[in-house]
Amino acid sequence: MPTIPEEQRWNIVNTWKRMGQVLSATARELGLALKVVRHWVAAYESSGAVQPAPRSGRPRALSAAAAVRAHELILQEAMGGAAMVAKQLSEEGLTSATRDKKTIIRAVRRVGDELGRPLMACRGTPRKQLTPTNMELRVAFCKSNLNRDWSSVMITDRKKFLFKYPGTVVRPIQWLEKGQRRRAPQVNHPQGVNVYAGLTCYGVTSMHEVTGTSKLVTNYTTKAGCKSKGITQQEYKDVLTNTLLKEGQTIFRSHKVMAWDLQQDNDKAHNMASQVISSVNRQASTSISLIQDWPPNSPDLSPIENLWELVKGRVDARGCKTFSEFRAAVHEEWGKVTPGLAARYVSSIPGRLGECLQNEGAMTKH
Repeated sequence: MPTIPEEQRWNIVNTWKRMGQVLSATARELGLALKVVRHWVAAYESSGAVQPAPRSGRPRALSAAAAVRAHELILQEAMGGAAMVAKQLSEEGLTSATRDKKTIIRAVRRVGDELGRPLMACRGTPRKQLTPTNMELRVAFCKSNLNRDWSSVMITDRKKFLFKYPGTVVRPIQWLEKGQRRRAPQVNHPQGVNVYAGLTCYGVTSMHEVTGTSKLVTNYTTKAGCKSKGITQQEYKDVLTNTLLKEGQTIFRSHKVMAWDLQQDNDKAHNMASQVISSVNRQASTSISLIQDWPPNSPDLSPIENLWELVKGRVDARGCKTFSEFRAAVHEEWGKVTPGLAARYVSSIPGRLGECLQNEGAMTKH
């Protein structure tokens, strides 16, 4: 077992005594793995001390103090990685030379396991950091909507599907021999299909293509009268009236749901949604409400984000050769979303809100 600082070993023993010599309670109190607490308590009971047992074989490249310092350094965001940690240990005189980064990685993982907090290397694009205000808004929303009946809610969103891999089948999972890398030809400026759609527990609406879709000619203009390059309020109004509200009403009424809610994110083009909904309610004698106070930067609370990725994977696996074929595939794969699958995604919302509350507003795993 990796060696931890002597001060911490004595802290384990003293806490064990204070907790009535209960190992599990001691582990919980200190936030350590039970096997770590058991090891050092057993060492104390057998010898009256907390000295590590003598080791056989080649000594480790890093001393206990160097390993603990390496663990501390590698968790500092500014440090970068194991190579920089190795250099810093050498500069601090904790190692006689700059150690190989693999040595550092093995050492910090041992210390992490010893402390009951295993380390992992994270790659990819970092999630957006939430501000304290944003986290407060997320907590407030989750508290007020945790017990909402989500079976009468339509979750909406916009997604741009990019035609990245012309003629190449890209499956969600590919097995390779060690040392191989996954590769696929990619275009530099991919064409895209930009769509809005709605998700309910009874199924999904059709996709509504909007500005940003390649080869789509639109007549929407900005307030200055110029041709719009983004989603305008007028275009979103048409999305609502022609697709989301219209099809949502059909979906819910077919299941005897007369009153339902529409969820949307905080895009500026969505600001007029309440006015459109009020107008539709008056003209068509419907009972549609808009969910208020959806927190910003909260894609993890919306299951349609996960559904987009599922559909994207299915489209990529078709290996479309032309953009026209790709465009049709996006609509076809979305149309294959079954009511049962849609219901499973919607049913995940209470769990997402509950996890967000447990995280005090921080991002969830979704």
